[in-house]
Amino acid sequence: MELFEKLGLAQLCVMREDGPVVRPVHPIVHGGGVYLHGRRGHADWAGRPAVLVAQEVLAVVPSWLRHPERACPATTWFRSTEVRGTLVEVVEPAEKAAVLQSMMERWQPEGGYRPLSAEDPMYAGPLQGVLVLRLDGEPTTRVKVGGNLAAPDWERVTRGLWERGGNGVDGRLQLAIDLAGRTPGWLTFPGGRALLRVPDARVGEAVALVRDRYWNTMWSDATVAAAHLGSTAWVGLERDGELVATARAVADGGKLAYVMDVAVRDDLHGEGLGRRLIGLLESHPAVRGCAWIGLHTRGAQGFYRRLGYADFTPPPDRVELRRYRTLAGPGTLG
Repeated sequence: MELFEKLGLAQLCVMREDGPVVRPVHPIVHGGGVYLHGRRGHADWAGRPAVLVAQEVLAVVPSWLRHPERACPATTWFRSTEVRGTLVEVVEPAEKAAVLQSMMERWQPEGGYRPLSAEDPMYAGPLQGVLVLRLDGEPTTRVKVGGNLAAPDWERVTRGLWERGGNGVDGRLQLAIDLAGRTPGWLTFPGGRALLRVPDARVGEAVALVRDRYWNTMWSDATVAAAHLGSTAWVGLERDGELVATARAVADGGKLAYVMDVAVRDDLHGEGLGRRLIGLLESHPAVRGCAWIGLHTRGAQGFYRRLGYADFTPPPDRVELRRYRTLAGPGTLG
């Protein structure tokens, strides 16, 4: 069910007497079940067998990563979730209201509406006019991420995909590695492994690492978390399942990139993790193509100079300007 919630869009195939009907739908996962909503004109779908499928492409693997001439090794890594069963119309008002409320929370999390309730007179008519269907069936998940590759091929293909780049390769390749349950050697270090993209769900760990650093004392945890989630690149190192180092960058892929929020857990300083962290960040497809990489520091100049960074003084004819804004709420400025 996770894939339905993540992607938000799936393909529904309903078997009718006149042949199958395929429609894109927004499934709602509620109470362990999967629901659909639509117009009353589709009420005749109730009682019919149906298949709901969501799929996510994780990598298009070119043939040359495994053989210099043969086209045969070309393939696609993906994961999919499928539910086969029978569509059942939901008629009980309380269940319909709860499902539609889940839909609103999913697609309009900022609120701005009166919560749906079967007891609310404002919703009595609309609830009757909306069709809600439940697909009764067991979900089946399929994953293809190169888990059966021999170790040399696994190393070559994963590294090759990272070097090949492409929009979103960091998150998709990291997910493929996690689903395969095998970290390639080029991402390991003594006692741990590197993350090409820190999963969004772990942003709290990153915030904990940088919360008390001097450059973040004026920012709230929510703001620091949003900055990480919105970054072009966000890499990390983990040991024993715990995030022990984090770094992020904002980059345009051509002219420039800025490195920010670099932190290694205090008790692990001196193990070379900072150097590995910055090297991984600089190898990110969106960062490595930039003409220059900048950062601000107070006290870590020696570390960055050893990595090739040099002091920079803006030309005397340039003035840096900033406009400070006060956030007044989601989507607004005060």
